[in-house]
Amino acid sequence: MRGYKMVLIMPDNLSIERRQSMTAYGAKLILTPAAQGGMEGARDLAEKLQREGQGRILDQFANPDKYDIERDIPVQISFGHGIHYCLGVYLAKLESKIAIETLLDRWPNFQVDHENSQRVKMSNVSGFCNLPMAV
Repeated sequence: MRGYKMVLIMPDNLSIERRQSMTAYGAKLILTPAAQGGMEGARDLAEKLQREGQGRILDQFANPDKYDIERDIPVQISFGHGIHYCLGVYLAKLESKIAIETLLDRWPNFQVDHENSQRVKMSNVSGFCNLPMAV
């Protein structure tokens, strides 16, 4: 960490493994109640501390909560990056390719029910836990 002081603010439902990996590199970890906003609550505390002059948020994206398919990202991050790169990336890509091709072959005119879809509520997973479709 090149001598920088690192403070990470995360919800308290963070796994023990993630807590240990963050603190192993010398980071100070501040846990916020997951029941009081989850990741958003942690972000709110980080913003409050920044306003009070107690740190700085290193924000890679101008609006990280907005899904922007045209966002300029210098590296591919869908399967992690660096030491956190997914070991199963090639199997996952192959399974996704087969699933999407099969879906489109069987039901080329399917419709997604956006109103009843539900996103995964986890800090380390992005996607849907429920994505109803009409075929």
